[in-house]
Amino acid sequence: MTTDNQLVAQRLRNRVLEYLELVATAELDVPALKTSDIVNLWEDSVSDMPNPLFEIPPYTRDEAEALEAFAKAWQRFCVATPQWPETYTALFAHAAWRQFREAAAVALTALMKRGLLPED
Repeated sequence: MTTDNQLVAQRLRNRVLEYLELVATAELDVPALKTSDIVNLWEDSVSDMPNPLFEIPPYTRDEAEALEAFAKAWQRFCVATPQWPETYTALFAHAAWRQFREAAAVALTALMKRGLLPED
């Protein structure tokens, strides 16, 4: 992997980490986004859904496994919400939200072991 490609990969990893933090903490700090963006932002940083590839590097094996599990939780959440909740109150009350948030928290914990990677 060239240095430029490595930096891009590290930046994308950092965006994934930030996304996981957004989902994991949304109930504590309600985002200034549409509720649909909570799901849609994942695809901005992760390609090839529903079968994403989390390459090593920039991810460790533990991170890749946690992200693969989260990607499956993301898919289940999408299937469970065909009629999208318009408000955060409705979103947080949805039966599928808790598992989605918890999967984000688990993956976030895995990525936070190394934290954000250098972007320059």
